[in-house]
Order: sequence, then structure tokens, then C-alpha cells
Amino acid sequence: MRRIELAALLVVLLATPAAAELGPKEKSDRGVRYVCTGFGAEERADPRWQAYPLKIEFTTADGGYFADVVTTIRDDSGRTVFHAHCEAPWLLLRLTPGQYQVTALALAHKDERRAPVTVRSEGQSRLVIRFPTIKE
Repeated sequence: MRRIELAALLVVLLATPAAAELGPKEKSDRGVRYVCTGFGAEERADPRWQAYPLKIEFTTADGGYFADVVTTIRDDSGRTVFHAHCEAPWLLLRLTPGQYQVTALALAHKDERRAPVTVRSEGQSRLVIRFPTIKE
């Protein structure tokens, strides 16, 4: 009887949405879909990330990955099109092609960086934002 109860519990647990969707989850802000990821080699190698037109990588002065960043993206007219907190070293976004201004704030260090980025109509644009005041 005990085996049947354990098997039933296992079926229920495996059927929950959380068990079905382990790993980074896509979210949305102002209509822009995004995902925070990049912890470990397995997450970084995930082929799903190639479908995102923009990849932003946050790094320390020494080139190591850094997380816990609030990112704001404005279009070429200055309108905020994205604003979110990412607790991972990679931020992948489904932005439409165009010119953008990225502002990244490392919360714990109160270090803010700005950079322009062009999102192309094909392929993936990559922006590395280095926080020179943060050491590994």
C-alpha cells in the first residue's frame, strides 16, 4: 500500500507546473519578453537563448560574471521600453530592431553604467556591461 501512495504523490508532483518548467523563466515588462539566466555552463549553453535578439552580460572589473542589476532601456526617442531587476549575469531580451540606450545599476554597489546598443533585424546583438568598481 505504501508504494501506491508514494507513486501517487510522485505523479502529482511531476504534474505541477513548477516541476514541468525548471530553470530560468521568461517574463515580460512593457511588452518586452525577457529572461535572466547565465548561472553555470549548462544555462549558458542552452540553445533557446540564441532566439533573443539582444543579450546583455554583466561583468566585474576582472571580467567575472556579476548579478543583481536593475536595467532600464530607452528607445531612440528617450521613451522607456524596458525596466527590470535581473538576479543573473545574463539578460536576454526580445526587443525590436533599433537603437537603444541601456542603463544598468548594480544595486549593492550603487554603480551605474550606460551604453548604446543596436539591435539588428537578424542574429543576436551582444552588449557587455562591465562594472569597473566591482572586484571578484
